[in-house]
Amino acid sequence: MEVLSPKICDGKLLISPNSDATVKTNRDGSARMSYQVLSANSDKAIITVKDGGVITSGASCGEAHLQITAFEEFGTNQTVVLLIKVKTVAYMMINSNTALRTNSGQLKKIPVGVTMQLSVSYHDDVGEEFFATNVKMYYRLNRYDLVQIGHGSDNNTW
Repeated sequence: MEVLSPKICDGKLLISPNSDATVKTNRDGSARMSYQVLSANSDKAIITVKDGGVITSGASCGEAHLQITAFEEFGTNQTVVLLIKVKTVAYMMINSNTALRTNSGQLKKIPVGVTMQLSVSYHDDVGEEFFATNVKMYYRLNRYDLVQIGHGSDNNTW
C-alpha cells in the first residue's frame, strides 16, 4: 500500500492545530479501509480521524500515529503507519513560479505589466513544510493602480 496524497516519503505528516487534512492511498476504493489513531498516553486528543481518511487536529500541539489498514477481498491485509505532527506555523515563504530571463543577467526590478504566479508555503521552526494549515493569508497592495492579485489554479497559488 502506498500513500498518494500527501506526497510523503519519510512517513510523517505536518499539520497545524485546528486544521483538516485528507490522506489518500492507492487502495482507496479497491479495498475496505480502516483508519485508527494509535494512543499516545495523553489525556488530550492530538488528532481524530474519520472515514475516508480525514484527519482533524485539535487545539494542542504534539505527535500521534495514524494506522491505515487495507482489507483486501482475497484475504490479505496491508498496513501503513504515519507519524502525524501537530505544530504551530513559524513562517511563510512566497516563491515565484514564473521565470524571468534577460540577456544581460539578473533583473533588479519587476517590469510593469508582467504576470507572475506566486506560490505560498508554510513552515515550522526547523523549516519543514506543512501539508495542512488553518492560516488565512491576507494581503495589502502598496500600488493599487499597478498591481492586481488573484487566486491561482492550485490552493496555494496567487
